[in-house]
Amino acid sequence: MAFGSLPSPDTLTLMPTVAGRPLGRRAALLVTVLTFAAGCSHSSSPPRPSPTPNPSAVALAQLRALAARAEQASFTATYHAQGSSPPRTGTITVYRTPSLLRLDVAEAGAPVVRILLTGQGTFSCKIPPNGSAACVTLAEAGAAVPQSLDPGLQHLFTTTFDGLAGNAPIEVTGAPTVRDVAGQQARCFAVQPVTTSISLTPGEYCFTDTAILAQATFRTSSLTLLQLHSAPQPDDFRLPASPVPLSPTATATP
Repeated sequence: MAFGSLPSPDTLTLMPTVAGRPLGRRAALLVTVLTFAAGCSHSSSPPRPSPTPNPSAVALAQLRALAARAEQASFTATYHAQGSSPPRTGTITVYRTPSLLRLDVAEAGAPVVRILLTGQGTFSCKIPPNGSAACVTLAEAGAAVPQSLDPGLQHLFTTTFDGLAGNAPIEVTGAPTVRDVAGQQARCFAVQPVTTSISLTPGEYCFTDTAILAQATFRTSSLTLLQLHSAPQPDDFRLPASPVPLSPTATATP
């Protein structure tokens, strides 16, 4: 067959018909497009909804970020301390830098107890209202305080921050709550260690937006910010008396 006798493209087009009559080209094109669109609509799936963030995971990330900033914070603050076993109340004045810590614990009718962590070691001092102060060495620089001598309170402003900021296995229950503490807006996190291998007390920890510990509430005790002061000075960390060694069988308070 000669090339000239090949059928033209027009004669190869299958034209849709209605009641046996062929449709025009535009109508045929429209039918084709609509048929294709209908086929696509049957095969497409609805968009998947975005996953909802886990409130506890978001809160844990917020807590770790605040605690990491708290590790580097320098401040002086006065707190109200309360315990129920045995019942007791008092005030604690905290002087803190990233490398130094001083706690002055005052209770009615008792001498002030001062706990100092410096580059020379960990010390405990008794400062009576009248008379001379007396200090003892609880641990040398870089050494852990023996359990029988450990006042414990200093951990709240040192190793507790480290545990909350690091990769310690802890859980935060739900989203943080926001409350006003001493004129400061604070976010509060309900924290629970998931293993007993870490020395972090379960409870509620509240931090201000500037990463200052505003409140800590535990099963039998609590600490609540009363007032923030200016940053501590180097003289704030001087021992009020020369320290003497303390045997592990003695008590922490001189």
